[in-house]
Amino acid sequence: MSLSLNADIEAFHQATMLLTAFATAVDAGDCDSLERMFAPDAVFDLPSLEAPKGRQVLRGRDEILARWRGERPFASRHIIGNVTVRLKNSDHMEVRSAGFGMRGPEDGGSPFLIVVADYKDDLERYGPGWRFRSRIVNSVFTWSAEKK
Repeated sequence: MSLSLNADIEAFHQATMLLTAFATAVDAGDCDSLERMFAPDAVFDLPSLEAPKGRQVLRGRDEILARWRGERPFASRHIIGNVTVRLKNSDHMEVRSAGFGMRGPEDGGSPFLIVVADYKDDLERYGPGWRFRSRIVNSVFTWSAEKK
């Protein structure tokens, strides 16, 4: 459902800003910013890095944030692109994107995990901005090496 060209452009801009802010906050370990990006009852469904072909479904903001709290013995970088937006109404949009993520040693050096993924997001308007109602991540390619 397209509401208008201006609404579509604004939705694309807002979605891209949220996805970029999410990637930046994850890489920085900024849980305060991440907290504002999720609805209280949001769902985050992602591949389990511990169980091949397994899924990890996190329910609720607290469970989602627990994934990023605590010690991070690695550096990470996430890059998001190929964003498409379907504005369902003035308060809800569906967003699809692709992402590239890497983890490596904090002091630089070669990455030990590389993931290319597809994202399916449902966003809701919240005050002046948008936040995640649900986020589904599907790995397309994964490469890992033993940490050194």
